[in-house]
Amino acid sequence: MQHELFNAIRNTCILCGLSCLLAVPIGAFLAILLVRTDVRGRTFAWLAIGSQLTLPLYVFAGGWSAAMGTQGWARVFGPNLLPAPSSLSNLLAVAIVHGLAAIPWVCLILSLGLLWTDRGEEE
Repeated sequence: MQHELFNAIRNTCILCGLSCLLAVPIGAFLAILLVRTDVRGRTFAWLAIGSQLTLPLYVFAGGWSAAMGTQGWARVFGPNLLPAPSSLSNLLAVAIVHGLAAIPWVCLILSLGLLWTDRGEEE
């Protein structure tokens, strides 16, 4: 019982760390790009990011599974394309889905922080 609890806590910490390693740099780059620069298409980018905020995680995960998982492209190219399922590959897949779903949230939170911060204090 204690060993299973330790494994669950360890896997949760690994999942959080891997998701943050994916979501924070990409979300920070998008936030700085959309708030501090005058890039073309900012309105469309905010619309696209905002539309991702409304999706629940199970819809996002189901969409990625249907597009890239065993129901999607991996099945089209053949069953030998997928590696044998293991706990590490499953954990990486879950971390990627969680990290990609967190990118719009990171972008929104960091954008609000950039907007509310005085530019003189940054420099």
